[in-house]
Amino acid sequence: MARFAIEGWRFLAHSYALVNQYQCLEMLRRAELTIYHRDLPFYLPRWVSMRGVLGAADESLLEALPPPPPEPADVTYRIAFPFDLRPSASRRTVVFMTAESHCPPSFIRGGVSIREALAASDVSIVTPSNWSRDRLIQAGAPAERISIVPHGVDTRVYHPAAADARAALRARAGLAENFVFLHVGAMTDNKNIPLLLGAFAQVARKHPHARLLLKGVDHLYGSNDFLSAAIGLLEPRDRAAIEGRIIYYGGIWPVARMAELYHVADAYVTPYACEGFNLPALEAAACGLPLLCTRGGPTDEFTTPNFSLPIDSVLHSCGPDQSALNVNPNSLLEQMSRIVEDDGFRITAGSAGPDFVASRFTWRHIVNQLLSILLPGAKSPVIP
Repeated sequence: MARFAIEGWRFLAHSYALVNQYQCLEMLRRAELTIYHRDLPFYLPRWVSMRGVLGAADESLLEALPPPPPEPADVTYRIAFPFDLRPSASRRTVVFMTAESHCPPSFIRGGVSIREALAASDVSIVTPSNWSRDRLIQAGAPAERISIVPHGVDTRVYHPAAADARAALRARAGLAENFVFLHVGAMTDNKNIPLLLGAFAQVARKHPHARLLLKGVDHLYGSNDFLSAAIGLLEPRDRAAIEGRIIYYGGIWPVARMAELYHVADAYVTPYACEGFNLPALEAAACGLPLLCTRGGPTDEFTTPNFSLPIDSVLHSCGPDQSALNVNPNSLLEQMSRIVEDDGFRITAGSAGPDFVASRFTWRHIVNQLLSILLPGAKSPVIP
């Protein structure tokens, strides 16, 4: 029986905590594994532990995970920030890392470069996309020490809504007669919110029934401040066009309520400049939303033309060992306009996206991949 010591975050509305918890829950289904968990400090002192993000039954299972015993485990799997690349007491140490545009020394515990940190240890790296892997290599990580394991979706939560349930949610939100674009994220610079707002202003002038629904996390990121700054960059004509047509939520919500956002919306739009993965886009696809995603980034790795429209971009250097995507604003506008008008594509996406995600991006699929990395050469406990 393999013994895993997981070190990371729990009970926090952050993607690292969500990924960690869903992976732990899936590992608990494997009778051949013994799972321990050690909580690591949150990145910022103002971040606090909070229950109720996942379901009560899932959180009870996570709460019951025992701490690692004194004797070494077979594997320590570490998922937190800053990235700690020091070896553990276990026989093998694997560290989860993501890189959006770059991975400077400030991201590494001890303030050293990733090259220096890895030279002093034998740890391996797991990252969720080729895009992120390339940025880590650009920062100095040896390619042979990096494995790709994407993120997944809990399809018990993220799935298409029944027509009557969706209609009721839209009516309750006062959006029954509107076309609703949705974007979920920190509202930080890499999300290209000013670009999204500018394109939406043009769409709204042509389609006055369009609405833009934005979900941030004020407690973790100060998303409301980023959004206010982005609105302040708009021309007065564009600010007038979006006034009354933007709906913003910044609180911490349970995943079940997050799913309702996807059920209310008509399309998911994410014109990002750089992302480590972009988990909300995968959740949106699982719920049957058509996607509008930057071409050339990590979303290329989990989307198909059956449910995603690409937004043209050009890869460019934005600093020493930094890369990002320069999004074409005309392409963004064109795809946002098209999705409002193309009923046929939205209908196709409504089944193509959920089918695609369910066939390869559930947490069962993802943990099968992860175990093949954590236990190389071993007969991993794979659940078909």
